Amino acid sequence: MMFTISMPPTYEAERKYIISIIIHEFLGLPYKIYVRNQSNTVIQLDGLEKITVVDKFFKVPSKFWLAENSLPKQPLRIWNITEDFMSHKLVNSQVPMIYGGFEDSCELFKLSRHSIFLDLDIFGSAFFILTRYEEFVRLDKDQFDRFPATASLAYQEGFLHRPIVNEYAEILWACMKKLWPGLERQPRKFQMHVSHDVDCPYQYTFTNFPLLARNLAGDLIKRRNPEQSLSRIRTWNQVKQGNLAADPFNTFNWLMDLSEKHSLISAFYFITDTTDKKRDGNYSIHHPAIRQLIRHIHQRGHEIGLHPSFNTYLDAAQTQKEFDILHR
Repeated sequence: MMFTISMPPTYEAERKYIISIIIHEFLGLPYKIYVRNQSNTVIQLDGLEKITVVDKFFKVPSKFWLAENSLPKQPLRIWNITEDFMSHKLVNSQVPMIYGGFEDSCELFKLSRHSIFLDLDIFGSAFFILTRYEEFVRLDKDQFDRFPATASLAYQEGFLHRPIVNEYAEILWACMKKLWPGLERQPRKFQMHVSHDVDCPYQYTFTNFPLLARNLAGDLIKRRNPEQSLSRIRTWNQVKQGNLAADPFNTFNWLMDLSEKHSLISAFYFITDTTDKKRDGNYSIHHPAIRQLIRHIHQRGHEIGLHPSFNTYLDAAQTQKEFDILHR
């Protein structure tokens, strides 16, 4: 069994990427791609049957790529899916159409004996969402130079918490099953990957006496809790005498025990340099306690990774420097 997918000639790399994601990654189906001078994307198996998926997003002229007028027109059109075979795996039968359905036609779905036509641009819409296309176009930024969720199409159109690409894939799969009833898809296998950012590995190991005094003052004056103050002094003293197990933030063995109990491998991401003293870690990767901790995690069969410092997000050289430190 081999599907043939013929697609228009524009944006070939982008089209091949998203077809691979939907057809191979989501549905687990074998396919071959052909580039042809046509208007829409066509999926075929042996015989006359075919599914035509309307092409809208990748029709944008190259001069408008990553420009404001390539974004979806709002408000989005809503497809009220009434076909039972298509709607049973959707979060809601009211499906927002990111691209497609621009004409005033009510026939968003056409079924005949040998073909199905979808006026929903499944591939273009999925590409828009998965590549975060709009984040390269819109200039909205928060105080940390991040794209805010409130500026996203998903938030503005009310589907921020819907797995919309999964739903698009399920619509396509339902159409494929309608034309080819004996079709089977590859079952998806889920895995759990547990990760831990090591921002502050110990509470007292790297705490000097002036900082301890400030915390004690907070216990007595602000929190009015002298018992906590005494407990803090005792614990700080134990840790400073070398008993790292007494440090309340030292939960690494507990985390690894729990992971191993469930046959999981944990990944611990360490900060190796400082680019923002207020926001980066309170430790040095070169400190003997941290070096010993990394060895211990490794010896137990868990993973060590890099937690880039705060200001590396636009600095490839600094990111490489921090990775090199970790590697050494």
